[in-house]
Amino acid sequence: MKYILALLIFILFIGLNMAQEPKKIPDTIQGMAEVYKFVEKNLGLNKEQWDMYRNSIAYKESQSNQWKTDFKDYAETYGIIGGDKDYYDGRYQMGKAAKQDGFRVFGLGKPSDIKHNEAERQAFRNDPLLQEKLFAGYTVANHGYMSKDDSKYKYTADFYNALPGMRQKLGFLAYAHNQGQGAAKNWTMRGTLSKDAFGTDGKLFYNNWKAHNAQYGAGLWKTKSTSQNDMFMDKNNLWKGYKPIDVDKGETKVILRKTYEGEDKDGVTGRYKVKETHTLRNEDGRDI
Repeated sequence: MKYILALLIFILFIGLNMAQEPKKIPDTIQGMAEVYKFVEKNLGLNKEQWDMYRNSIAYKESQSNQWKTDFKDYAETYGIIGGDKDYYDGRYQMGKAAKQDGFRVFGLGKPSDIKHNEAERQAFRNDPLLQEKLFAGYTVANHGYMSKDDSKYKYTADFYNALPGMRQKLGFLAYAHNQGQGAAKNWTMRGTLSKDAFGTDGKLFYNNWKAHNAQYGAGLWKTKSTSQNDMFMDKNNLWKGYKPIDVDKGETKVILRKTYEGEDKDGVTGRYKVKETHTLRNEDGRDI
């Protein structure tokens, strides 16, 4: 009896020590390579650029305006519930519609597969990799919507040079993440600002991204030589053949030309050039 009692005490002691031992958090999310590959293919961003963008979104959505880049420091944010009526989940505070877009675009299934019920939401909050996939898919979905319907988004300039670039577009995508792509298009095309149910101005997300880019983005956006035919070519090749030929001294307009083969106005077959001028955007989303 004495030995049994001693054994029970030993088991109880071990159990208490195990309960007090902190849960070990891994250094990173296993499987992120697939997410980075998807982002590079669809947005042209490398790992470092994408990490800065997703950290900028999480800065406001789940990290109480704290900049965190180490997974161990922000791992707990994947389990957060928040937003209006606690409708949103995880590090990027995604609701049903955002999850559905992300699920579809990442190639995980049909939008209708996402129910956003209690059990599904709990599973989502317990799965950081799934959150990263759906966040990437949702961002690519918004990029697609705005590239198709918003010509000013398509031709937007980079923050610091006259070349169109994703650095500026990510600011508009940050706005779309918070307000939705419809509201983002109203802002970029008409200058109409919007707020969410908590009264948060969507431009706050844009400004956060711009500030984070200025503070932490040194060296991430080096200008590199790009094929002229590719600079204004989207995935549907709608702009293939356009070549930037001049930028005025104020860096406010870029002039494009396209070489056509066919008949000119006089019916003469040959090659001729057409110039088009597209206005770039400033940081407020308005014409310069």
